[in-house]
Amino acid sequence: MTIIKRPPNIYRVIDLAGPEGNLYELFRLVEIMCSHKEIDPRPIVQELTTANQESHAKMLALLDQYFGDICVFYDYPEAQ
Repeated sequence: MTIIKRPPNIYRVIDLAGPEGNLYELFRLVEIMCSHKEIDPRPIVQELTTANQESHAKMLALLDQYFGDICVFYDYPEAQ
């Protein structure tokens, strides 16, 4: 059996309107993505916590800044 690394052009898609959009689930994903990038997640989680207290949009902008190269974040507005 051969194990190959995931090609860098394949993104993880995160539905912010679904269960993955939960704040605690996002923090868990940050830890996973940091391990893939081999960086310490603690400062990023702290920064995201502070940003989330200000606004959800600011937190999502930070997620995109840190992990936009390996993740796609999307949020479909609810049908009205």
